[in-house]
Amino acid sequence: LDSAVLPCKYCTVFGVFGNPDNSDRLCSKIEAAGFKSDRIRLSSGLFLVYAEPSDSLADAYASFSKMSSEGFFTKDAWIMVVE
Repeated sequence: LDSAVLPCKYCTVFGVFGNPDNSDRLCSKIEAAGFKSDRIRLSSGLFLVYAEPSDSLADAYASFSKMSSEGFFTKDAWIMVVE
């Protein structure tokens, strides 16, 4: 991925789905919890769901920590660096 695909330098990735309905449901769940979320279609045809896009690594970690402390997390969530 590059910044032409994602309009940020960092974001928390929650999952990758083959079915766009599944990615839409997760985005809605993330947004209902009060966080920014979106999805992108990868060249493989899969949909990557991400949250709290940021150009600051410190802000990305702060968002990651907040989502974690509020119990809105999966063990597979991670911060992606977009180059």
